[in-house]
Amino acid sequence: MNYEEVIENRFRKFPWWIPIFTGVLASCLYVCLSYFHEIFVSGGIWILPISGLFLHSWMILLVHEGTHRNLTRSKFDRWILNLASAFVFLPFYGEPFRLSHLKHHAKTNLPDDPLWPRWKLELFKKNRTLYILLEFLPLVSSIFSLFWKPSYVVAEKDNKPVFSKETLFFLLLSFIVSGVLFYWLRPDLWFIFGTFFFANFWGCFRHWCEHTGYSKERESNTFYFPLGFGIGNHEIHHENPSLSWLSLALGLQKRKKNISISECFIGICFSKKYIHYAATKQNGASLSSSSEFS
Repeated sequence: MNYEEVIENRFRKFPWWIPIFTGVLASCLYVCLSYFHEIFVSGGIWILPISGLFLHSWMILLVHEGTHRNLTRSKFDRWILNLASAFVFLPFYGEPFRLSHLKHHAKTNLPDDPLWPRWKLELFKKNRTLYILLEFLPLVSSIFSLFWKPSYVVAEKDNKPVFSKETLFFLLLSFIVSGVLFYWLRPDLWFIFGTFFFANFWGCFRHWCEHTGYSKERESNTFYFPLGFGIGNHEIHHENPSLSWLSLALGLQKRKKNISISECFIGICFSKKYIHYAATKQNGASLSSSSEFS
């Protein structure tokens, strides 16, 4: 049992400790976003990269954690993640993210990983500039990934709809909640669009830090990310997705980091030796976790 699992067991002896602490932090993030909105409508366009980072953190704390049921350990987490998306006027985000992200964990770096399908790997190899530009456009890559099916996989007979009745219910609920809040609060649309753009911008860098580097034997990395709430402890997260953000954040302080945002940016832009780890896994290379304590 690793360090994160030990402290997770201690936290879970008090079932409402993590949900309450998460709720307090999420409330602080929401208040900050509201304040950033006021700065923006007063002419402070410069605030958008910061508001984007806070929105990105909001999504990690509530949508990502809710997807793994790491908040209440119950079906209520699905309500939380969808309402969290609705509260920041992204009603279309929560439920599709849940579907895509769970598949990502089941198929990490394989050809049918929705975050890294074959077309993206080929684009990364052949035209990295175009790849980066497409990634920076919100939703473009996500929409492709959600419906992507590898051409070499024989399609099995499946009468299941793309979206279940439950999924459609949560999508409808999210749109209703967002609509009511939008009517009541009247937020600036350009602030919403700009904040979402920069949240996606930060999300791109986070994903590159998670699954790219120079090693041919890794599946993911361990790194520091601003307001990441433990997301940088990514090797351990993939080994055990049921660990809460709090346990991952505390464990991250003790673990050796093997990449940084600056190293990631330089590698992505200037080095042909810099790879996405899907390149080795899809070619059949064996991977090993190299997470270690510093």
